[in-house]
Amino acid sequence: MAAALSLLMVSCGNKQTEQTSDKAKKEKVKARKKKASKKEASEKEAQASTSGIEDIERVWLSNDIDVDSGDITADIETFACAFCDAYPEYEPNEALCNYLIDPEEYDPEENGFFIDNQIKYGYISVRQETELDWLTTCCYWNRNDGHKLFAVWMAEEHEGDFKDAHLLLFYDYDPETDIMTPEPKLTRKVERAMEDFDSYDVKLPAKGKNIELIGYVYDHDSAEKTYYMLHWNGYDFEMAAG
Repeated sequence: MAAALSLLMVSCGNKQTEQTSDKAKKEKVKARKKKASKKEASEKEAQASTSGIEDIERVWLSNDIDVDSGDITADIETFACAFCDAYPEYEPNEALCNYLIDPEEYDPEENGFFIDNQIKYGYISVRQETELDWLTTCCYWNRNDGHKLFAVWMAEEHEGDFKDAHLLLFYDYDPETDIMTPEPKLTRKVERAMEDFDSYDVKLPAKGKNIELIGYVYDHDSAEKTYYMLHWNGYDFEMAAG
């Protein structure tokens, strides 16, 4: 009987040890899942707070863009498609690229991005129809050296604590090579002129040749605006007060 009791106690002890071990394992699994969930949430928050514009800003200077014009003369659709295909991580660019690949199948009501295509004026834009800007606007000019100057303005406004993002880029297009090369001089000219403002907006011309800049200084719920014009001189732009 003593032997049987001893065996029973050993068996119970083993069972208790197994239960304790199982409980510890479950706690570890639960802790791992909680940690993974926190990490996933943190990664999502980081992604949400990073604008596609910021990603483009980090790399655009290092990347030429091939323009697949084929046997036709490159136009605004060709340039916009090449740029948006190079940088589809910014959602308006992806929407514009989808439109340019197959305009007849593109449904603005489905994805919320609307297209303004004025091909004969060398202008195209895509924007989401909300109170806040979320857009890409493209335009080009014929340069007096036989090249073309392509410009793209991207703007993304947020509510709450997220920082607004915007970026104005210029490219020189060489029809001999079919390549667009970044031209940062004009971008820096605009950024220097706007650096004392809280924010600014760029109006690429749907008609005409000049670019309008609007600098904003915010005061509570109002904004003081200052206007500038970039006047086209046949090759690039000269800035003057608007």
